[in-house]
Amino acid sequence: MTAEDANNLRAAIASLYGMAGSEQQQANHWLNGFSRSLAAWQACLQLLDPSERPEVCFFCANMLLSKVRAEWHKLSSGQQASMGAMISNKFQLFAQYAQAKLAMQRLGLLLAAVASLSGAQACKTFAGQCVGMVSGGERGQYHMSDCALSMLTALGDEINNMDKSRRKELVAATSSHWADIAALAERFIPEHMVAGTYGLVHGALVCLQSWLRLSTDAGTTCRLSPGQLAAQHPAVLTCLFGLLGTSATEPVTAERIEGLACEMLCELLGPGTAGTTPQQERAAVDAAAAALLGLGDIALTPGHVGARVARCVAAVASALAQRDAETICGCAPPATSPTAAGNGRTVSNDSTRASGGQHVLPLAELMLHCIARPEREVCEAAVEYFLMVNTLPSEARHPQMVRPLYASLLQPLVHRHARYPAGFSSWNEEVNDDEEAFHRFRDQSLSELLETVYLMTGPTYLTHLQDTISTADMWQAVEGALYCLKAVACPVKNNLNCSQYHHLQQSNQLVQALLEDLCSPAGKAAAFLGNPYTCATAAGLVGAYAAWFAATTAAPLEGCQHCAHAVRGQASSC
Repeated sequence: MTAEDANNLRAAIASLYGMAGSEQQQANHWLNGFSRSLAAWQACLQLLDPSERPEVCFFCANMLLSKVRAEWHKLSSGQQASMGAMISNKFQLFAQYAQAKLAMQRLGLLLAAVASLSGAQACKTFAGQCVGMVSGGERGQYHMSDCALSMLTALGDEINNMDKSRRKELVAATSSHWADIAALAERFIPEHMVAGTYGLVHGALVCLQSWLRLSTDAGTTCRLSPGQLAAQHPAVLTCLFGLLGTSATEPVTAERIEGLACEMLCELLGPGTAGTTPQQERAAVDAAAAALLGLGDIALTPGHVGARVARCVAAVASALAQRDAETICGCAPPATSPTAAGNGRTVSNDSTRASGGQHVLPLAELMLHCIARPEREVCEAAVEYFLMVNTLPSEARHPQMVRPLYASLLQPLVHRHARYPAGFSSWNEEVNDDEEAFHRFRDQSLSELLETVYLMTGPTYLTHLQDTISTADMWQAVEGALYCLKAVACPVKNNLNCSQYHHLQQSNQLVQALLEDLCSPAGKAAAFLGNPYTCATAAGLVGAYAAWFAATTAAPLEGCQHCAHAVRGQASSC
């Protein structure tokens, strides 16, 4: 390498960031070619100096990171040792300048990559040095703690991206420091939450998440099962649950921390790593359900904070149900009915068939309250819970967890989440909702849950739609009800085509009445076909039930002409 290489590199970086057009393109082309050369190693190291401009230092550190990941194996062992020492020296140089945080963090990622590619002992030594930096940084040098957490996170990510044999070797080599990482939840995170140094809290959580994902088995997502984690490091789950509903002074920061804690809980408590002691795993799942119930008051609070916590509660409950539906949703000891909240009524239960946890019914009640909230993201997070409940045979559930539970969903789903927003006129004018998100939710999550609700409630579902339409005073109510009828077209038609279906006659009459009301000019639903969104849903509904129209002699075939005429009218007005 010559001094000219370093000068050319500096000039090219300046052109990349400071020029435009052809000069910027030429600089980018040159940099791409130079990055693959041997001279790039030394040129980047030479320009990694606090006296250089920040963008030059960052770019050079980033180029070295790419070269280490792609070309480290091409270097001899002597070259690797020499390069690693020089990079380490550069990091120590930048560590003396708090204002050079960005370049120092990038150098930290570079060191983590070097350590992961240098063998088991190098990984172990590097991890120990980083752990020491976290503790040392607590004495006022927060930027050092922050950088150390970033390096530990990067090391975990680098190891996790290794092939199976290398990952297994490096996970074993660094396992002696796992306890130090887990200990962050016991003291470091709570103390910095109190101190208001939320950046360190977030960094510690990301680090903890990275190391929790380090498993010697590529088929598992976590190094420990919930039962093992609760037994070996109980502070981790306690800390994560404690961060839900966090009261950070900065709302955006609080939301980031809370969201990350929720994500980690879902990974830890969802389907994944299996334990070896069933009783221990069941106790951990039951304890997690109790922790969710402890957040109930916050989750039911109106407003943004309540919505955030409710979404987290719903997401974690869904993850728990996916891991252990029997404990979360199965038969439980006597408790207050989830559909009779506040009335003090107690439902009986045969203890001989009890297989669920003690929190089954209270958790179901909390989930009903969550799904009754107006926020779509809360409902979306709760959907999986109610789907998982229905994976258990009816006889394996408490009576209140069968038909009554799903009947309780009709009101919030049909009257709130299936409807267009109140005051909605068009997506071009709507500022509080997103068209893609609305339709994705209705056509995927909501439709799947509606099918389950119909299968569990049968004629009650259809009667509820009929009552909703008959009392409607706005198009959103009618359109929402028609959509809910369209969403269950397949199971409805299957039931009506089955001569053994218990509610065949009643269901046939209800479907006929609903479709006659839509297709008859005098019908209540038909009166709202002048709205384009109602009309579009009605057209889809008629198409979904086309086979039923053709097969049923009593079907209002002539009335379909009225609906078709309305559709044509809407199409011509567009």
